[in-house]
Amino acid sequence: MLADKVAAQARELKRAQLALQRVEEAMAAADTDRTALRASLAAAEAAVDEARSEQRLALAEARSQAQALEQLKEERAREQQQRQQQAKRQRQETPPPPPSPQQPQQP
Repeated sequence: MLADKVAAQARELKRAQLALQRVEEAMAAADTDRTALRASLAAAEAAVDEARSEQRLALAEARSQAQALEQLKEERAREQQQRQQQAKRQRQETPPPPPSPQQPQQP
């Protein structure tokens, strides 16, 4: 009887040890998963940071191009205005052509 109790306790101890081993293995797997998740999160954060940086650069480039285009438009408008003013001055400075002699009308 005592031997049966000892044998039963030994079996129970063996089951408890196996259960503990499974728990430890699960915890190790969870640690591995957690480490992988941390690495994945760090990679995702780095990718987001890089994308934001690229977005800022693209926005700065777009602003620069828009500013250059606006300056070009203003410059062209000034040049057009100068041409118009120059043409107006030339028209004012150029005397009208003399009247052409009229030929007598024949009856």
